[in-house]
Amino acid sequence: MEKKKFNRICLILLFGVLLLHLPFLNADPDLHLSSSRDAFTDEGLNTSQLRNFINHGYLDFWECDNLVKNPLFNAILFVPLKLFGTHLIVARSTILVLIFCLIFLTAKNFHFRSAITIAAITTLLQYYVFQYSHFSLSEMLSTAFILAGVFYLYLFIENKFQNNFQLILASVFLAGSYYSKIQFIYIIPLIPSVLLFLMLINRSEKVNPQPRLRQLVISVVLLIL
Repeated sequence: MEKKKFNRICLILLFGVLLLHLPFLNADPDLHLSSSRDAFTDEGLNTSQLRNFINHGYLDFWECDNLVKNPLFNAILFVPLKLFGTHLIVARSTILVLIFCLIFLTAKNFHFRSAITIAAITTLLQYYVFQYSHFSLSEMLSTAFILAGVFYLYLFIENKFQNNFQLILASVFLAGSYYSKIQFIYIIPLIPSVLLFLMLINRSEKVNPQPRLRQLVISVVLLIL
């Protein structure tokens, strides 16, 4: 009974934070958000090639480098912008909903749910996190992908390395982070490093190392692909 009550509290808090974003979906970035151009120009710049493709039927990779730096981010926005028009509120709403879907996904696990319940009234309301969550930018989306990747990596380890599909999902979500914004490429070594570390600290156990080694190779290949 207490567990169900805690689940309800977590969901209510997350929905509450999501609703707090709605009044700002059409608002300009806060004047004091950054001393550089940042969100003031990047919301348009990051999807300019996609908008030109939808509105005018041409795609020019030489216009700017944003389509190369943010391929998945643009791919995610293609269908909503194509169906509902290339409006800022459509792009912002899509990214915001996807971020919270990934957060809700991780809240399925009790341990993650506990952390997310606290984060809902702290981290998710922090000035920069809150603002960037409803911008049409890739940073918070990439961060949410990393959260989902860590979530499935945790489940894979928690299930004693038995469910390779969880390893695949962890790799896919982490790859989603740097395909959304190439600067997040530093996350590539995370899964292989964790698996290698666990192999080393457990080498004294009488466990056949071949399956673990195979999983390590699989994680590397998936992330490279």
